[in-house]
Amino acid sequence: RDGMNLVAKEFVAAQDPDDPGVLVLSEFAGAAEQLPQALIVNPHDPRQQADAVARALAMDLAERRERHAAMMDTLARRDASWWCAAFLRELDRCEGTNPANTIAISDRIARFPPDRQAGHPDARLSQSFGLTLGKAAG
Repeated sequence: RDGMNLVAKEFVAAQDPDDPGVLVLSEFAGAAEQLPQALIVNPHDPRQQADAVARALAMDLAERRERHAAMMDTLARRDASWWCAAFLRELDRCEGTNPANTIAISDRIARFPPDRQAGHPDARLSQSFGLTLGKAAG
């Protein structure tokens, strides 16, 4: 998957909910998995791209609003905190492959008060992604 996820999500968030545009999105973008209400295309297929643009231009207001509302709902539920918690859960799942590690990463971070979590060595991983860790959801 490419790294253009935020661009697609920012496009959705920036739309006027009363008159939203239509998102045409590459099937190779990671956001395509989370935003199936977009018009998903193979970017290597010019015909498919043209058909999607034509469909977007012809789409009636009710359908555009419905698609936009569904994508906004997804963005509201799957925010940076959701992503961070999901990422830490995946790390915890993988951690069992190293017998030297006995406590899950999210558990080690959660033991510290929120004002000290940012300085904790295990929190550096999240800082590299521009996130601020609170207690990891679980």
